[in-house]
Amino acid sequence: MDNFYLILACLGIGLLLRRAPGMPANSAIALNGYALNVALPAVIIANLPLLQVSSALLIPALTPGC
Repeated sequence: MDNFYLILACLGIGLLLRRAPGMPANSAIALNGYALNVALPAVIIANLPLLQVSSALLIPALTPGC
């Protein structure tokens, strides 16, 4: 349930930022670029030590090649 509240909070912050007079029109492009090119890889790299290596990892690794 905590994740649901986090999503609602992020949506609310996004709506507030959209209506803020100081935000440029292309700020969504810049924030999306940051999220995809910086934040997501950082989260993946931070969680790599927690990964349990097993044969079950072959399915997601081979799926994009199909």
